[in-house]
Amino acid sequence: MRCAIVHYHELALKGRNREYFEERLVRNIQWTLKDLGVRRVENLRSRIRVVLPDTVPDKTIKERLTRVFGIANFRWPMDCPSIWPIQTWAALSKAVIDALRSESFSTFRVSAKRADKRLALTSMEVARDVGTAIREGTGKKSA
Repeated sequence: MRCAIVHYHELALKGRNREYFEERLVRNIQWTLKDLGVRRVENLRSRIRVVLPDTVPDKTIKERLTRVFGIANFRWPMDCPSIWPIQTWAALSKAVIDALRSESFSTFRVSAKRADKRLALTSMEVARDVGTAIREGTGKKSA
C-alpha cells in the first residue's frame, strides 16, 4: 500500500472545534486529489493518511498537497516488515540503512516516537538502538 502521511500544526490547538477543522482538512485533501484516483483519506488523530494509487507520480501528489491550506508537511513512509513483537529492531534498522545508501550525508540524527506504547523499549531506547545500527551500517557520525 502506497500512502502519504500528512502533518498539521495549528489544528491541534483549536480545542472543542478540533474535530471540525480536522474533518474539513480531510475533505479539502479529498477534493484536491479526487481526480487522481485517491479514494481513501483517513484521520489518524494528529496526522492524516492518504492512500495513493500506484499510477500517480509523487511529484503530482506533492504539487497538489502543497496547495492545501493547513498542511504543515507530508512524507511518503517506507514499507517495512512488521517489527511487533521483535525487540531488536533489526528489520527497521536494515530498511533504514538500505534507504540511506543512495543518500549523501555526513551526520545524522534519529528521533523516535512510538504510537504503540505496548512496545518494550522506550522512544529513547529505540532511537539509540536504530542510531547505533545506522552508524555501524553506514560508517557515518551521529549528530
